Amino acid sequence: QKGNCAVGNRMGNFSTVSSSAYINLPSSMQFKFQYIANDTKSMQPPLAIGNRVITFVPNSQDDVKVCDIIGYTSPERSAMHRVIKIGTDEKGTYYVTKGDNNIYEDAPIRFEDIKDIVVAIIY
Repeated sequence: QKGNCAVGNRMGNFSTVSSSAYINLPSSMQFKFQYIANDTKSMQPPLAIGNRVITFVPNSQDDVKVCDIIGYTSPERSAMHRVIKIGTDEKGTYYVTKGDNNIYEDAPIRFEDIKDIVVAIIY
């Protein structure tokens, strides 16, 4: 499954002009507020040092969609990159990610590697 990340994304962008923002998502989700401190430039322009993100912890594989920006930890790395492909092999579902500013895609990861999904970026 591949997608066009220019449209159909659930993520919202919020400027610092407003002191509050509302996101309508199910209350059963666990949310986190994170500060982007380590900027490798792999996800610029949407993510840069000093940005803040609101994320949620996915409950199931159905929560992860193509175009989502996810935080993950695998044996090779920890990163916050965009899902560009979802596939299935003999081990089950896998996800391929890529930094928006990177040339190459990352090695496939599994659902258990995914820590959170970005739903808002606060500039």
